[in-house]
Amino acid sequence: MKRTAVALAVSFFVLGGCAPTHSVRISDEEVRARVGPMPDQAKAEEAILKDLRPKLKDPDSVKQFRIVSGPIFVNHDVWVGLLYGGTRHVEGWLYCAEYNAKNSYGAYGGVERMAFLLISNASRAGLGGDPWVVESSRGCS
Repeated sequence: MKRTAVALAVSFFVLGGCAPTHSVRISDEEVRARVGPMPDQAKAEEAILKDLRPKLKDPDSVKQFRIVSGPIFVNHDVWVGLLYGGTRHVEGWLYCAEYNAKNSYGAYGGVERMAFLLISNASRAGLGGDPWVVESSRGCS
């Protein structure tokens, strides 16, 4: 029984290295064409706040919002964990923003930071859609 468990564990780790990876590097020029031009500060703030507010307990309580860093052009693979497939290719304009908002108790919980990745959504912008697609995650430095 122990041998079977050990053999399964070893094969899991050995075969885990056989996962497909990005073998072809996409040039920055190609990615910039797909991602779109760098957004100006006002449009970036608008897109980030539009993404941030629905994630908060009290969407109207955002104060002390500011963009700490960015835009930084990103075109590389990022480790997202084994449960999510190992690595993921990320491309876009990266911003780090901080804000203070109310928590579940109705009190301001202190300044928090989040990372936001903006990607142009030119195909929908002309049809009245949002001009920027935003992905966000907790924490940034």
